[in-house]
Amino acid sequence: LNFALENYSKAIELNPNVSIFYHGRGEIYHDWGKLELAKDDYAKAINLDPNNGPAYSGRGFVYLQRNDYENALTDMLRANELGIKLEPEFLERIRKVVELDREIQSYNDRKNQIRLERERLEIIGAYFSNLSTQQQQREMIRYQAEQQAIYNKIYNPKEISTEMPDINRYQKKRYKVHYDFDGSGATIEEQ
Repeated sequence: LNFALENYSKAIELNPNVSIFYHGRGEIYHDWGKLELAKDDYAKAINLDPNNGPAYSGRGFVYLQRNDYENALTDMLRANELGIKLEPEFLERIRKVVELDREIQSYNDRKNQIRLERERLEIIGAYFSNLSTQQQQREMIRYQAEQQAIYNKIYNPKEISTEMPDINRYQKKRYKVHYDFDGSGATIEEQ
């Protein structure tokens, strides 16, 4: 393989515009487990000849070995279009992994959004201690409404109304809370 690698490298030096030379050298790097070098050579081969199916296939397998399933699927489907026949069940399994990865990413995005909004609300809650008792009551109601809005925003993204009693013992006021889903929080109206 050393001899073949040297010959491909010399051929590339003499004529750097031949796709098959890069593909051949990429195959050797791939066999040796030098995945980054293999991926680079496959990419050069594809840039020189966009119809080089074996280069797409080789790069797809490099992506697969690096657990980059989305790029692996893209390259393998392109190789398949160009005449490199890959097992349909194999491609379908990679497609399923890509779909699951997207679902996991979507879940992680929602989870991260909840975490960031909770942190924001905790920071807002820190200033309650500097307010008068009446202001604290009003702000606490808003704070609780915003916390509830975090959960409702994800699981039921429609306008939600909730009645919340006033904390004041002497008057029985009712509030209607409207959650604003553009990120500005909740509004409270007395009824």
